[in-house]
This record gives sequence, structure tokens and C-alpha cells, in this order.
Amino acid sequence: ATEGSSNQYWWRVIPFSDCEISQVLTVLGNGKALTFSGDIHTGLRECTSHFADESGEKCLKLRIYKGTQSQTADADLIAAFAGVITSDFRGRGIAYAIIRMTYSQTAWGGGFELSFVGEGALCLDVRTDVTAYTDNPVLIGRQYLKGFLNNGFRVVGMGAYDRSLPDADYIAGANECDELVDLNAGGTEKRYRMGGMISARESPREVLANICAAMAGKHIDRGGQIVLLPGVWRAPLFDVAESLADGDLA
Repeated sequence: ATEGSSNQYWWRVIPFSDCEISQVLTVLGNGKALTFSGDIHTGLRECTSHFADESGEKCLKLRIYKGTQSQTADADLIAAFAGVITSDFRGRGIAYAIIRMTYSQTAWGGGFELSFVGEGALCLDVRTDVTAYTDNPVLIGRQYLKGFLNNGFRVVGMGAYDRSLPDADYIAGANECDELVDLNAGGTEKRYRMGGMISARESPREVLANICAAMAGKHIDRGGQIVLLPGVWRAPLFDVAESLADGDLA
């Protein structure tokens, strides 16, 4: 909605995650990285690098809410739209951006598109029992199998029980993904990492296929237990030189 003595301000609220995120690292405006006057997670900050009017006055302000259950309604929105926006507009569990654009043909004549890049939804690390952002495909896959929750409600994921996700296998798989491997150019990096969007419009088969593709692995249903295996060398169960006995086929 617009606000101001001559409706010179246009406010927008842009939700981008249905569960809590860790942080936004970069905001892109029309494909270019923007800089701001301060921490965009703690207040409405002015964009200092782009979108200025003909006199050089900056025309964009932005704030990020991470989607915590304790977050409160935005004071700037309440002040701008008194009686319409109240303290009930908390958006708990929803990560979103607030932007305020000042009218200017110079600033906005070339169009306007925002993108957000950051550390997204939180996943349980069964190795440490800590829930936090991760780029580990096995841990992301495990959280998807359990489900991503918002205030106790599953917004995406499969709802698997803990007993169906054996800790030992997920600890081993997470360690395999985090193992440092040598690079041809020198240095090391984790064996497998992943990032991206998970949508409730995607089928579980599609999501798990994408997660497994990120680690050259597979998911296996072992009679009620679901395991994610990264693509690493594993010792064979039988030596090819050995013969199989009847008991091996039972």
C-alpha cells in the first residue's frame, strides 16, 4: 500500500519462507548486489548503492524478519498504517522482507526485481543434537523426511518417525558429506554440499531425487527404515573370490 502526504511511499511485504531461516546474506536488486546502511535483520535500512533519484537521494529501505516464533509486529509498518496494521501482525514462523520505495521515475524507471540469497531453513544435526542452518545433503534430507515445522505444524516434508531414521547411518552419511577432499588447484572443500528451494508443490520423490543427486547417492528403504547413502566408495560385502553358501542366500 502507499503512504505519505502525497502517497510518495510504497510499502511491500514479501514472504519467502514458511519456516524460520538462519539469515539473508545478499539482497540482489535487478541482479546486482545491494549494500545497506546497517544490519537489515535489526531495522529498516537504507540501500546505499542503488535506486537513487535525480538528486542522489536514496529511494529504497528494507528489513528482514527471520521467521522466529518470538518475532513481533514491525514498528515502522504499525506507524505507517496506524489502525490497519496492529501488534497482531507478527508473522511468526514466516521469514519475510519489508521494503519501502520512495516514488521516483529516475530510481524505478528501469524496473525492479528483488532476490534474496542466504542461509535457509534449520535442520537437526544428529551428531550434535543442534538445530541450525546446514549445507549437508544428508542432514537436509533427514529433516525433509521428518518434516519442516512451523509452530508444531508440518509445512513441508514427509513426517517420518525418528525410529525410521537410524542415527548411526545418518551420522556416518553426514560425516561422509563433510569429509574434506583435495582440489586439483590446491586446497580442500567438503565432499558434498547443497542448497536451493524446497516447495510443497514438489512430490517427495522429486525432492529426494534432487537431494540424492546433490551427493551422487541414493535413498534406501530397509523394511521401515529409510537411509540416505552419499556416493562414496564402500567395502564390498563379499570378496569375488569367495563362493556363496546357501546361508548367504537365505
